[in-house]
Amino acid sequence: MDPQESTFEPKDEVATTTLSDRPVHTETKLQCLKRERDLRDRTLLTWSQALHGNTNTSSIAGRNEPDPQYCESEMARQNVETVERAVAALNRRDMEGYLSCCTDDIELHIMAVEAIGGEYVGRDAIRRFWTDIADVSPDFSVEIERAESIADEGVVAFMRVNATGRTTGIAILDDVRTVNVYDFRRGKICRVRAFNDRAAGLAAAGVADGDTS
Repeated sequence: MDPQESTFEPKDEVATTTLSDRPVHTETKLQCLKRERDLRDRTLLTWSQALHGNTNTSSIAGRNEPDPQYCESEMARQNVETVERAVAALNRRDMEGYLSCCTDDIELHIMAVEAIGGEYVGRDAIRRFWTDIADVSPDFSVEIERAESIADEGVVAFMRVNATGRTTGIAILDDVRTVNVYDFRRGKICRVRAFNDRAAGLAAAGVADGDTS
């Protein structure tokens, strides 16, 4: 072989790192994505608080903690809405709709109307009670005049009850005023107490008469 001829012998390639291959570049991308996500979340939270009238921005400041006062007021509002749905279902004779608003061990305590007074516990007992009422008075109806939350686990409702006898056509209940106290557990009604005496109903709810209008 000609000594002047050079031979090429492949050598192992030396690993090189370019700017685009550096881990710091990947981290920067992740940081950008995180900032964009945080900005989006803060914007959505601001809109949500503005819509609900909540101006507490503690969670926006980076704590990401819900405002306890806002959570309590939201739960109280949902409890009132649950009572309204339950009464609406009752007036439609939709027992399954009514019971869907209640816990399995729902209790009904009637002190408002002597003829049907008593205690009824459990879904089956409640279902039988309202079915019997509908048989006796097909036009039985309950109207909520006003419902207010009490703390975050209860609702007091001022009601008007009307009912006409099926066979006689005579008014059994004619605009009877009651005060119903609804106790809640995990967002569902667990006990209903119906009083015909306003003071007794408010006392059972732990509310002073002057606290309601």
